[in-house]
Amino acid sequence: MPGTAAWARMGVEARAHWWVYRVGRFTTLIAAIPGLGGALARTLPVSDAVGAAGEGLLLVAIAGEHGVRDEDRLVELLASVLFRRELTLDHRALTAEEDAAVDARASELTGDLAGSGTRATLKRVGAAVWRLGRALWSVEDELDKRPNGRFYHQWIGLLPVVGVVGKYLGEWSGLKRAARHGHTWLERRGLTARG
Repeated sequence: MPGTAAWARMGVEARAHWWVYRVGRFTTLIAAIPGLGGALARTLPVSDAVGAAGEGLLLVAIAGEHGVRDEDRLVELLASVLFRRELTLDHRALTAEEDAAVDARASELTGDLAGSGTRATLKRVGAAVWRLGRALWSVEDELDKRPNGRFYHQWIGLLPVVGVVGKYLGEWSGLKRAARHGHTWLERRGLTARG
């Protein structure tokens, strides 16, 4: 777990792997639950929004393990991997009002996870993913651009009840693909750390 002595002894790649295979599986499960409704659930983008929020959380965590905490770089990473948009935010200055609004919205979305002395529990991560998913609902068209599973995952996901299995496998595949794209993005910009 982050914050433990064992965590401090782990290398960067091992910690990134932990985020994908521990937290990623949990966020994938949350995103797959609407798959119980099969084709009916596809009419509402809840699963896509929550899946994108989980992928975003994972990408920010992996970037943090590589020492990337600059908000502009994180926004560029999320835009590139999740929405296939290349942004350059160097030297963009916000007004004091814009900065305060951004900070307030970020605190509202991340909740307990933003505190420096808090530990990431399943409840806190789940609540943060849910809040971020609701916020992403407004960008429904963009959500189709994020890394997803294969076509057969989507077909299985159309079936009532067992669709949750197809949805989970598709979300899991997309999450791993997002992690790979994120790592590649960091490498191309010379932002990866070794350790």
